[in-house]
Amino acid sequence: MVLSNENEILYSGECRIVSNTSGCRTREYVLEPTQDRIQRFERKQYRSIRQEIFPPPTVVFEHPLTGRLVSLNVLDLSGCGLAVEESQRSGVLMPGLMLPQLDLCLAGNVKFRCRAQVVYRRVMDCDSANSRLKCGLALLDIDVADHVQFVGLLHHASDQRSYLCNQVDMDELWSFFFETGFIYPEKYGFIHKNREQIKQTYETLYTRTPNIARHFVHQDRGRIVAHMAMIRFYDTTWLIHHHAALGNQTYRAGLNVLGQLGRFITDSHRFPFMNMEYVTCFYRPENHFPKRIFGGACQSIDDPKRCCETIFAYCRVRCDSKEDQGDLGDCRLSVAEADDLRELASFCQHDSSGLMLRALNLDPGASDQTGMIEEFRRLGLRRERSVYALKSDEQLQAILMVNLADIGLNLSDLTNCVTLFVLDHRGLTREAVHGAVVLLMKSLDQEQVPVLIYPEVAAECLKIPVEKRYVMWSLVPQFSDGFHRYTDAILRAGTKYGDSHAKRRPPSV
Repeated sequence: MVLSNENEILYSGECRIVSNTSGCRTREYVLEPTQDRIQRFERKQYRSIRQEIFPPPTVVFEHPLTGRLVSLNVLDLSGCGLAVEESQRSGVLMPGLMLPQLDLCLAGNVKFRCRAQVVYRRVMDCDSANSRLKCGLALLDIDVADHVQFVGLLHHASDQRSYLCNQVDMDELWSFFFETGFIYPEKYGFIHKNREQIKQTYETLYTRTPNIARHFVHQDRGRIVAHMAMIRFYDTTWLIHHHAALGNQTYRAGLNVLGQLGRFITDSHRFPFMNMEYVTCFYRPENHFPKRIFGGACQSIDDPKRCCETIFAYCRVRCDSKEDQGDLGDCRLSVAEADDLRELASFCQHDSSGLMLRALNLDPGASDQTGMIEEFRRLGLRRERSVYALKSDEQLQAILMVNLADIGLNLSDLTNCVTLFVLDHRGLTREAVHGAVVLLMKSLDQEQVPVLIYPEVAAECLKIPVEKRYVMWSLVPQFSDGFHRYTDAILRAGTKYGDSHAKRRPPSV
């Protein structure tokens, strides 16, 4: 049965006719739902952490079928759902019922308006004369700014040293980056040269809580001891970066912010406003912590359709003189077309499942990035992306993806670089590759640019000097159970986290 008004469906589910009146034109029916649970989302082993908050929040909503105002106490809640309590005799909720406007009210007149659906109903104290019902509600939509604040409250209630998108003193943040060694001499020279522009970018990201960025901070008596951030850099992909922890607390505090990030992904990825179909990060293979966490998780999942790693060679190309106009030899550089991207997808399919290309928004069927680019522009930030094909005798030799963003958006500058995919190194020369990159640099008014080269062996074949290597790690959050299973084991061994606080006593907000 489906019940709706002129705007939307209010209830859908199977019902039993308990009784009805007779009549030719009108009849009255008394219906009873036959199910105590509906499956709104795919079952997952690792679900959002449920917390009991003290004092208990309440939900207030207008019942969509009766029009009456209803107020119920909240038993527990998470970043993507909550459970409420009502009397079995006077219960008004049933699985499948939509609640278009529900106000979640916390202490101190903090209120979040959201859209929800009842997904289960369970009898508590069934032997008691005053038996109660526990009803589970899934959050379907909420204002993006409210969601950040709401999830941030839950993180802080779970661990009073954990913060999500809190106000950060920029001088303290930079001091933290230096003290942790996250900013090393080469990176310091880059920052010092562009310090004013980088400072302005970080003021925007850390003080205005933009929709495209999230940061996680672990503080001890007001001092930052661990930090992690993520940014929506492609249309449906969030890039994890800036993971650092302080001194002798590196392991435990680093795991804490990693746990926050994993929890945030679980709580957030299915909301449409997040545009989170993929999560990715880059790390140096000689860095033991990310290799153990991300590399270990990828090996544990062992399914390249859900999680994969791709190695890129890294070099930096400089245009040393005005006379260097970029010699392509027999090659031709043009804007990449759909057929070029299909050929790239076919090439990469042999090395991976194609997950890496989808995460980079290079899949032939990928959506454009207009909305995301406009979001950057609205914040006064720069974000551009263009894709070119390098051909010889009409044969595709390489694809070049040019990403342009504000300097320092990512302190390794991997958000402001050229990614080179070499499909056939036999039809290329080192000079042609250098010429193509120089041409792009001149058209974009860049003096030097980092270049990521895939596959790694292509750099060796073309005799391109490689400065270092980067591993690109990609995950589909929809299938994140394997990642959480692996990291949960490490988190439990390394630090107490998550609902362990809530089990001892209800936290306070």
